[in-house]
Amino acid sequence: NVFSLFGLRPGETYGVTLCVGSDACTVEITTKGERCAISVKDFGAKGDGVTVDTTAIQTAILALPEKGRLVFPAGTYRTGPILLKSHMTLELTEGATLLGLTDKADYPVLPAVARDLNGGPGVHLGGFEGLPRDMYAALITAEYATDITIVGPGCVDGNAQNGTWWQTFESDPVARPRLMFLNRCDNV
Repeated sequence: NVFSLFGLRPGETYGVTLCVGSDACTVEITTKGERCAISVKDFGAKGDGVTVDTTAIQTAILALPEKGRLVFPAGTYRTGPILLKSHMTLELTEGATLLGLTDKADYPVLPAVARDLNGGPGVHLGGFEGLPRDMYAALITAEYATDITIVGPGCVDGNAQNGTWWQTFESDPVARPRLMFLNRCDNV
């Protein structure tokens, strides 16, 4: 069984009692510490379901200090792909929805393998069904990152049913985006 507890404070220890029939066991859990928590709205995201919030969201991610938590208050945030970085938490609160844009032009193409200008092996960035392949960036992407947490009762909706992704799937030389693509990441 998997369940989630919300509303816990960062860096705190809690006793959680697990009951199975007449048996009970209390375990201690300690929540992950964090440096700060900031709202994506402080960076201009509207969450009104109309405004395209991609730039505001990506700016907030880039400005977020290490071990920070980026909070999405209730609302619908229309967005193209966002790229996460190491040592961050993304929190979608109750009633918050990340809603993917439907126009392919809003999704940059990630090369299957980028050439290493230092002469080393190529850097693998894209793939589909286990094979290197150019692909559209996912709605939520992280590459070669570590210590990423995505939490909250909110929703991530790729909105693909309202685009042309499935109509051109077989003939498009670039692989369709995924909802999330966490490539060569650790501790997610």
